[in-house]
Amino acid sequence: MNKKNIVVFTCCGLGDFIWATSAISLIKDYDKNANLKLILFNSYLPLIDKNLGVDELIEISYKYFFSKNVFIRWGYKFFWLIKIYPYIHNSDILICLDKHSFFTKFAKYFCRIKNIVGPNNVWFGYNIKNDDSKYFTKTVIMPKDSDRNHCMMRYQHIIRSVYPTYNLSIPKLPDTSNLANKIIKLIGTAKKHKIALCTQGTAVWKCFGLNYLIKLLDVLKQLDDVTFFIVGSSINQKKEADFIKLKLQNIDIQNICCKTSLLELKEFLKNMDLLISVDTGVAHLAAVSNTPIISFYGATLPEQTGPITSKANMVYHKLDCLPCNSQIEINRKICKDPKCIYNVTPNYVMEIITEILNSKK
Repeated sequence: MNKKNIVVFTCCGLGDFIWATSAISLIKDYDKNANLKLILFNSYLPLIDKNLGVDELIEISYKYFFSKNVFIRWGYKFFWLIKIYPYIHNSDILICLDKHSFFTKFAKYFCRIKNIVGPNNVWFGYNIKNDDSKYFTKTVIMPKDSDRNHCMMRYQHIIRSVYPTYNLSIPKLPDTSNLANKIIKLIGTAKKHKIALCTQGTAVWKCFGLNYLIKLLDVLKQLDDVTFFIVGSSINQKKEADFIKLKLQNIDIQNICCKTSLLELKEFLKNMDLLISVDTGVAHLAAVSNTPIISFYGATLPEQTGPITSKANMVYHKLDCLPCNSQIEINRKICKDPKCIYNVTPNYVMEIITEILNSKK
């Protein structure tokens, strides 16, 4: 039997990629003879679990793909397309889980992929038409209530349009228990309770803001026997964490920004009693690590992008302008004062934390 050559395009944020693994796993569950090729950002390569059944990984450099220099960005994309041409030319089907018009056109007109499947609306929902749909041979109609469907289920809906399976799946990431000793050394001497903090996401309107974070920590210092660990992968996060440590010297704060890989961070979160985070990929790593979470929302809806776990406490202050993520994406008018986050009182967060920590006694 000839194997079908299936290409899945999933170049997205960390949280989206974690959700997408649940959908990708359905392909080999249904058709074990499929030859599955996955296009993804190079930073996500370590997150590929063998149970996904991926036969070939085609990587994109996140750094160059999103370079602020237009010549570097488009020069990289041009040479990347030439490089991958032999690997995807004449594939049987391309499944687009994310929207990137330049690649969809390339796949259709140059690689001669006859079957291209994708959604009728863009990924932030709200029934906004996906311009890529004019290149699809099969446009998958999202449910009319897709604004309040979780993105993970929307990814699975796309896959089921090709493989009519009734199976449900959850995100699949590699086991990290082999990293346990390294993470224990990283944590070092800590107090009884360990709380991780993720203060920034890729979108500035989803960030805590330094003033709010200081106010929050100033209230949380009332907690007995707690060490706070600030996590993150950017230099800006590292600098902010250093500033907070200096500003709040009466609180036990450890800065581990830029000290872990993605898999090490996953194992690290397993050792935490709680993660407090904005809506970003770290929250979804914590979800697959079975760690209790307090995550802040507003720009997006928890129904759409919340962590897939019963241990998530999703909070935001309801305003008439919510959710604003879709309008920000369309109009490029960035919200510089996310009251949906700032109006969540530190005392309210304190109540939730106290309940979580007391349940561990």
